[in-house]
Amino acid sequence: MLHVGGARTALFNYLLARKTGGSFVLRIEDTDESRNRVESEQAIYDDLRWLGLRWDEGPDIGGPFAPYRQSERTSLYAMHAARLLEIGAAYRCYCTSEELEADRHEQKARGIEATRYSGRCRHLTAEQRAEFESAGRHSSINFAVKPGRTVVEDLIKGRVTFEHETIGDFVVVKSSGGPLYNFTAAIDDAMMEISLVLRGDEHLDNTPRQMMLQEALGLHRPLYAHVGLILNEDKSKLSKRHNTVGTDQFRKQGVLPTALINHLALLGWSPGNDREAFTLDDLVHDFTLERIGKSGSIFNETRLRAFNARELRALPRSEYVAMLVAAMQQAGVLADPNEPGALAWIETFLDAYGEEIHTIADALPLIQKLRDLTVVLPALELERLRNIQVLFYLDSVSQYVNSLAELRDLPLSKTLPAIADEFGIKKKDAFQAIRMALMGELHGPPLPLLFPLLGHDRILARIGQISSHLLHGRGLEPIAFGPDGKPFETIQPSQPPKAGGPATG
Repeated sequence: MLHVGGARTALFNYLLARKTGGSFVLRIEDTDESRNRVESEQAIYDDLRWLGLRWDEGPDIGGPFAPYRQSERTSLYAMHAARLLEIGAAYRCYCTSEELEADRHEQKARGIEATRYSGRCRHLTAEQRAEFESAGRHSSINFAVKPGRTVVEDLIKGRVTFEHETIGDFVVVKSSGGPLYNFTAAIDDAMMEISLVLRGDEHLDNTPRQMMLQEALGLHRPLYAHVGLILNEDKSKLSKRHNTVGTDQFRKQGVLPTALINHLALLGWSPGNDREAFTLDDLVHDFTLERIGKSGSIFNETRLRAFNARELRALPRSEYVAMLVAAMQQAGVLADPNEPGALAWIETFLDAYGEEIHTIADALPLIQKLRDLTVVLPALELERLRNIQVLFYLDSVSQYVNSLAELRDLPLSKTLPAIADEFGIKKKDAFQAIRMALMGELHGPPLPLLFPLLGHDRILARIGQISSHLLHGRGLEPIAFGPDGKPFETIQPSQPPKAGGPATG
């Protein structure tokens, strides 16, 4: 999957390429056969396109340095591996995995935490190599690191010096014949004439290895810039293996690309002011390497959700409704958006709950709660409704609703208090009682919006269930009411309301 860290790296490369008139190159590094999946490659294309990041060169569109899929460039790597052996910059290593593991244990026993290859095969004679090969041992190709140091003039980190003795000889081609990342990247960066490699902090330690390979082969060397890692709230690494932080996962939740782009842009980069809302063109205009920080950045999902809520509210209403229709159909809560009243219901829903929705996924539980004939009440709130005058009031509201042909545009701010007054109930208490009976909550959207969202059947069912339960004197444990296949009976009060009040049947 395209991890959000990879998405941010792609974004920064895209912005810099567009800002400078350069080319944004997509290269698929797929030489690790154990992790290579065709569907994963397609997912990268889909996610980058969804974010609005169009590349100028890549496997699907070609370019002057094709192919752009490393698995199709193996003959090139084999040629350069042979060249390294020919000039003595690399050698064949016949060590078994058991021997290498023994070396690591020995180094750790001597207090060396950052273990490295001992170089035991570096000075083998021709006879020794022939003996290993006749014994059937396979060989890797290891780069011979010279004494000294490599200085990386990083465009973000500044000057970083690496002592070669801490690096040690490293493998460039596995014993299976497969080339490794540092080798392929160093060659491809040079052969594709990459001018700047802008990537995540975790690759900084790879840079001296790639630079040494380029120097040994006499290849072009790009500039390097390393961006601080994206971190969890506890400042641990935001790992693609242990966190649900794939770009596609946010996409499926209903996060808009503009919201994710804004959030990713502000992870490590600053516009120099408090601005938080950008179009992609705005970011191209404002982006500079100089404003990228050196340290890691916290991935704050709450901030992302706030950005997304802002972007949702800025959408044309027709687009917002269309997104909600698609999500409802996928979730199985809307069969046909063309059925009578369906779109009007969704419009009313957005009027009622729009401020509570941060992603499209947030809307689905709210919709399900409105569609259910079930309401859940905690014991304390149920106790507050255990009042005969409140029951008379709820019954009268139920009968009022039953008498209406249409529940839209009701003057409930006048009607419901008037009914409550007949039973000596304050407006605030009355409104809380009806909300609790209908939704199991004390607060929510305006009742003139809630009533048409619930509809006649649900209003009558929910009030009838609550009232029936309380009149029968059941216990006060938290309860859930649902349809039992029988019609709900209207409550028959044991005493009439005050004189002049509405008839209650």
